[in-house]
Amino acid sequence: MKNLKITALLASPLSFNYDILFDTLLISAKAKGLKMSDYEFNPENAINVQDIVRYLGDIPLCSKGFVKGIEGTAKYYKRFDEDSELFACNKKIETGKGKFKNYSNTINTIHSSEIIFYCFGDKEKISKLLEKVYSIGKKISQGYGIVREWKIEDYNEINWFDIDTPFRPIPCEMIESNNKNRKVVAYKFPYWYKGNKKLCYV
Repeated sequence: MKNLKITALLASPLSFNYDILFDTLLISAKAKGLKMSDYEFNPENAINVQDIVRYLGDIPLCSKGFVKGIEGTAKYYKRFDEDSELFACNKKIETGKGKFKNYSNTINTIHSSEIIFYCFGDKEKISKLLEKVYSIGKKISQGYGIVREWKIEDYNEINWFDIDTPFRPIPCEMIESNNKNRKVVAYKFPYWYKGNKKLCYV
């Protein structure tokens, strides 16, 4: 295993409201084809990538995504055509509420040619898993975050516990620092599980 720089070359703008952590992409790729009933609601039996990346304790050495570009917004819609066959019935259909509600939602976007991740792991195994990752971020069904190509290259030493510019959420209990950029977030997968939330440098 070694330090790696992983670049996703993008074919469309990204949409995301939170840091995209590289281990979530690997876990998502690893989960494809698995029977999920054993994992879905059991955080103690969560999928991990310990055979692919190095962990320090229970923290995978996988960074968040670093991206620079032009920030903006976009809208996506759901609108039913009232002449559609869906409405060919005698019942009253309301498009102002319920499952037939029309809506127009705004999402945040960033136009960039790439997003960069860092990782300490097995280059060959990571490359194989990334063949299953075709898009990143939110609203991928709307065509956002499409990955055109993955590039993986060896990288020099990384200070994974540099609190001034954290590569990923680091629990404050691990390192003392005057850095005030702190937030209560999940520091390990599964990131939806409240039990994984701690005060972290971010």
